[in-house]
Amino acid sequence: MVYFDIEHLDTDNPILISKSAPYKTFEAVSPIDDKFILSPLNAFLIQRGVTQSSVTFHPEGRQSDDNFSFTNNSRALRRQQLRLQRIVYDVALQRHTEQQADVQLASTRIIVTPRATEQYDRGQDAPFISLDDNATALYSRTAGLRYSFNELPPTTATVELGTHLAEAGSYTLSMNVRTRGASLSDIPSHLWLTDSETGSQTDLLTDSYTFTVSEPCTLNSRFVLQLSDGVNAIPCIEASPQQSDRLYDLQGRRIDTPAKGFYIKGHRKYVK
Repeated sequence: MVYFDIEHLDTDNPILISKSAPYKTFEAVSPIDDKFILSPLNAFLIQRGVTQSSVTFHPEGRQSDDNFSFTNNSRALRRQQLRLQRIVYDVALQRHTEQQADVQLASTRIIVTPRATEQYDRGQDAPFISLDDNATALYSRTAGLRYSFNELPPTTATVELGTHLAEAGSYTLSMNVRTRGASLSDIPSHLWLTDSETGSQTDLLTDSYTFTVSEPCTLNSRFVLQLSDGVNAIPCIEASPQQSDRLYDLQGRRIDTPAKGFYIKGHRKYVK
């Protein structure tokens, strides 16, 4: 039995890792954003990308322990370039008690990147999967689909956060933002979380939000996160001419036969 460093996977696709016993929930990790080592006998899922016919586990990823090693090869350089195009929003759900520090129960990730669309992008997005309907969970929602990792274009204005809460009590939503290439101007000055039940708004860039439920419940449309005004852009580092010439509408959908109007081209506003 061996450990395996996902840095040596020949894919950038998210990986769904089964969590500890009873192995009914899954945690998503990314070779682009995360350092992670697969443990022996730990079940996992990888969705093959659209352009891939197989996924290769390179032998140098095998190791006898769970210590990380430094890698400097073409895969690492490619992923470094992809990180320059990404703003990563890690959202955490914690149980709030007065007796002890908040305990993280679940998390989800929203990634803003020019290579994403508003639709489900196979090999980029990670679906939310749980075999236990009673487990506390956190996910984002777009067009009714649930995501563990949700890659979205810079034109995205809002995204829903959904959660299943296994018991009554107080819970806290908080966020961490990671960016390795985008300038500060590419990050919104505020990230407003709206609670549709109370009407309150909280800026998750500076504050966390605590709410209370009186019984176990599933909340699919209560929380909405405003990512931008819908026209913000992250500059695409070393984008190919073919990519930069593509047209998208203001909802981030690719347009092949545009009529007159406003579009996004080269990650900026374009008028035809």
